[in-house]
Amino acid sequence: MDSWCCPKHSITTPEETLERVANALCEWRRWLEELAELFEHHPVGATDREHAWERAAVLLITRVLDRTRADETWYVHCELVLTWYLTRWDVPQDTAEEWVDRAVDGRFESWIAPGNPVVREVAERLAGSPWEEESQ
Repeated sequence: MDSWCCPKHSITTPEETLERVANALCEWRRWLEELAELFEHHPVGATDREHAWERAAVLLITRVLDRTRADETWYVHCELVLTWYLTRWDVPQDTAEEWVDRAVDGRFESWIAPGNPVVREVAERLAGSPWEEESQ
């Protein structure tokens, strides 16, 4: 997001600050709408859900990286987005958080955009491990 950085850099005059707040809220809404659209275009159904989840996870991780520019805590937002995606498709919140934590497991770092192999590895771990456990 470009409109709001932090209080030190974003709070200036009342007029400028109000404009930044309004712009930041509009950016946040556009981001949430984009995510909702992505979630709907990548359903996790009863068949082929591992493949669907893996494709969606790669896409979502990449979009978060683009959106945050791999800033200081980009990976925290990424984990949140992945969790939202799972909960959208009826995975309980606690379970979704556990699956995402296990898949990421320290592979993402502040200020560093992971390479494609790491993104794919996280997506594969996320796609494979939960469904395997569920079927056992």
